[in-house]
Amino acid sequence: MGESDSKETVQRTGYRASHEVPGKGRDYDQRLRSNPHRAMVWSIEQVVLRRVARDLRRACGRVRHLDFACGTGRILEALTADVDEAVGVDVSAEMLAVAKEKNLAAELHHADITEEDILEDRQFELITAFRFFPNAEPDLRQSAMAVLVRHLSPHGVLVFNNHRNEASLLELVSKWTGKLGRPGVSDGEMRAIYEGAGLRLAGQFGIGLVPISERRLQWLVPVISPLERIAAAFNTPLTRRYCQDIIYVCRRAQ
Repeated sequence: MGESDSKETVQRTGYRASHEVPGKGRDYDQRLRSNPHRAMVWSIEQVVLRRVARDLRRACGRVRHLDFACGTGRILEALTADVDEAVGVDVSAEMLAVAKEKNLAAELHHADITEEDILEDRQFELITAFRFFPNAEPDLRQSAMAVLVRHLSPHGVLVFNNHRNEASLLELVSKWTGKLGRPGVSDGEMRAIYEGAGLRLAGQFGIGLVPISERRLQWLVPVISPLERIAAAFNTPLTRRYCQDIIYVCRRAQ
């Protein structure tokens, strides 16, 4: 299950089928590199991910990493130096083909582990799932979370994000201007997903406070980038609430 999220395709066919679109993987990788706003958000996301991975290494000594919906391998690539073992799974052969071209030091699987759990009894100290849950249908969200928790080691963390936070300033401005697209996902919906699977929130981070999108006002990105980095570093509950992208760090509740 890759990270791309074509709004029209997801709405029409569902998350799984949306990844059968020809050329999806290479198109996603290109948009990530060429879109200033998306690249800025990703650069801040990497800081959070590396901090989590390094904290785990200090606590656990060894970090095995599973990236669910790994797409073209950007998270696997970013964490190469911070983990000891890496596994990526995705339902899109085209996305994985791009990931393989990067010569990642990771074990890659073309599979839907919500239907065929090829990982069997393997467990991981770090599990990541980015740009997946807000794009997936409710039943798929629940089944995916249940599988991931099953593979989470007792002292491990599951890190996932909501890149379509319903309370973000961008969503509010879109409503006021009448340009709201696909509805966002609320913090309550996300909380229900992880709490329902037996997890508790151990940390939360917000990215993307200024209400500009990946499609408009890209010339402003160099201007707002310092502000976004400061807001992400302070990470107060107030600013985090209104960010476009919320990262959740969860542990087992017991």
